[in-house]
Amino acid sequence: MKINIENRDIELRFRFRSEILFEEIAQKSFQGESVAQWILYFYCTVIANTDDGFIEYDSFVKWLDDNPESLYEFIEFYTKFQSGVLEKRQKAIESAAKKKAPRKRKS
Repeated sequence: MKINIENRDIELRFRFRSEILFEEIAQKSFQGESVAQWILYFYCTVIANTDDGFIEYDSFVKWLDDNPESLYEFIEFYTKFQSGVLEKRQKAIESAAKKKAPRKRKS
């Protein structure tokens, strides 16, 4: 997902740093249970994808007020990403289970 904030193009990717920043600020794990959590997680993802942390939270929220569709695009982006992660995990679990399945003995 690409966004443009203050004339700066940013390619958003999910990184562990997004999670770490969110947990440091919110003092809990991201659950997506409120608009405030989504906005904070979106902000943390923006910061995680820039080297210089160029935008302050208040400026980000002002930008978001002018670009509310970006939040909904981010939520969709996140949801699709998480679905892909869950699908990959399930395939890995199924593959591991097949490898560990007991072999049938020939009589």
